Order: sequence, then structure tokens, then C-alpha cells
Amino acid sequence: MLNIDLGGKNAVRVGKEEVDLKLQIHGLVSGYATINVLQLFEKDLIIFGEWNDRPVTTFGAQQLYQSFITQGVRSLDPDNFMELIINTNNIDLSTLSKDMHAGDSLPPLHCDDAEEIGTLYLAGGRHRVEALKMWANDTTTQIAALKSRIAYLEAHPEEVTDADEKNAEALKELEILLPSIGIWGVRVFEWGKFFNRGHVLDWSMN
Repeated sequence: MLNIDLGGKNAVRVGKEEVDLKLQIHGLVSGYATINVLQLFEKDLIIFGEWNDRPVTTFGAQQLYQSFITQGVRSLDPDNFMELIINTNNIDLSTLSKDMHAGDSLPPLHCDDAEEIGTLYLAGGRHRVEALKMWANDTTTQIAALKSRIAYLEAHPEEVTDADEKNAEALKELEILLPSIGIWGVRVFEWGKFFNRGHVLDWSMN
């Protein structure tokens, strides 16, 4: 749920699906894409807190991490999209999808110059990024442990157990998983178009 005021007055709490329709009608949402939010955040290219300054708690991030593991991430579900506000001319808006339900077909956010992407603002999602960092760190640790175990067993084949027969397969799966952990769907707004028209958007999503 989030608060949206398309008239600049009192915000009304509505569902994400209804918000998307309102934003499209008012011509405010530019489209939908995916970003690797974890990589961009670690490169200091994402700013949080401009509209949602809720403090990050380790407990909240851990709860999200556990839900990712037990219930799945659903990062391409429109209900879970992050709201991305761009203040740069380097983003190619023509590559954005107009279909919020495109799922795996959502295009990655395209920048004309990857080295000059500029600052990207997210209206919410700070706890999700912390949870993704936890997941990536744990996955990295698991990969290192498996590599170490495989190397050890190559030198000591007599110690191989039935469980070790799946080490190579498990390692391959984790190595495929790791670079995809930060991929998340976003609804994209242009800073000038949105804020110069006097609209107020107050996201409480985390």
C-alpha cells in the first residue's frame, strides 16, 4: 500500500494496481524496467530517504531475507516494484516496457553511457536492499565453502560422502544465482515531469 495525491492535496491510501492505472492516466509513470539494485547501491548510484526516511533495522532486513528464502522473492511482481525517480538525461526511456505484468520480459534499464548513469532515487526499498545484501553475502560464503570442500576432496577422494556427490551441481546453481540476486522490477518516473507538475507521492513501502 502507498499514499498518492495526484492533485497535490490529501493523500489517499490505495493499492498498487490502482496506483499504476492512475499514474498512466496522468502520464506520470514513464514505464517499467529492471535494475540490479544491489550493484547500483554498492556503487553509490542510488539514493534513499528523499521521501521515505524510515530508519533501517537489522531485524526488519533479516525478516525480509527469511521471507525471500521461504516464500520466494517475487521481484518482478508489480505489487513489489520499487519506485525509481530519474534525474538524468542518460536513461533511454524508449526502451522501457509499458506492460507492468511483463515479468521476465521486463527490459533492464538502459543508459546511453553506463559510466555516466547519474544519480537514481528510490522512493522506498531500503530494507529490501539490506536483505538482498544478506542473501548475497550468505551465497558468497556458501560458494567459498563448496569450492574449498571440492578442492579438499580432490586431494582426499577417500573422504567423499554421498552428500558430496551433489557439490558440483550445488556450486553451479549458486554461481548462477549470485549475480541475479539484486535484479528488481521498477516503475520509472522522470524527476522534472513528476515534481514540476505539483504532484505529491509519499511511499511507505520498504
